Amino acid sequence: MKGEGTMTLSELNITHWDERNINKDCSLVRLVIDGVFVIWFGNIYLNRGLPKQINKLFSAILSNMPEHEIQNLILIGDFNIGNESPKHTLLLN
Repeated sequence: MKGEGTMTLSELNITHWDERNINKDCSLVRLVIDGVFVIWFGNIYLNRGLPKQINKLFSAILSNMPEHEIQNLILIGDFNIGNESPKHTLLLN
């Protein structure tokens, strides 16, 4: 079977769901929980983890979500970068 997935379970009441595709391998989901709390999940896959891919990913994320909600973003997935590399520093920044 090709590919993997991510599942998030919660007993909270999801009152709104909006999914936005970033590219064929990445998407964002905006959830409104109990009518007041907003949380974003990004399901991310970068096949090579190149700096160009990282920059393009964050450019797409920032163009798809309001700036005041960026602190509510959780990215989950495979970035294909090493822990001690310039690409890791780029991703953290």
